[in-house]
Amino acid sequence: MFSLVRVAVAALVVSYGCIAGLSEAKAAVYVVSGLGLDATITTDASNNVVSITGTVGTYGADTLSPGAILGVIGGPVAEIGGGTNLAPIDNLFLPSAPYFTSTGGIAFSFVNQNSNLIGAGLWYDSPGVYELFIGNWLSDRKGELSVTAVPEPSTWAMLLIGFAGLGFVARRRWQRGEAATA
Repeated sequence: MFSLVRVAVAALVVSYGCIAGLSEAKAAVYVVSGLGLDATITTDASNNVVSITGTVGTYGADTLSPGAILGVIGGPVAEIGGGTNLAPIDNLFLPSAPYFTSTGGIAFSFVNQNSNLIGAGLWYDSPGVYELFIGNWLSDRKGELSVTAVPEPSTWAMLLIGFAGLGFVARRRWQRGEAATA
């Protein structure tokens, strides 16, 4: 009975630590794919995009040559586009679906196969639909994105510790012969 109480108290302490850790904002990493975009986006604790890496590829009937993403453009920038087609950019990536970007979106640059430096923007258009603007309207892609949060190493460590704890308790019960009576 005493060991059961110790296990329960330990579980409560670990649970409290996990909940407390989840409640505070942290930097995060997301893998984004769709619209010819394969990117990894890193944000700070305030959801500001601090880096973006990956590639911009062809999409549908697009003839734009693919290229490597160089990174996010500035902090919050005023606008991207040309002429009367200006779009405000805020470089925020929100951690909840279906609005991973605000209507302001994310500005980044990439170099295509012809070594041309091209600006691009990714933003929310309507529920579940995003728009990838490339250059001075060289390409305007609309569609869905697949976004996956990448777990932090501490999350994996907690998972492994939890499984090890379960295995330890199961082994102790089996050694005592409690497994058959429980």
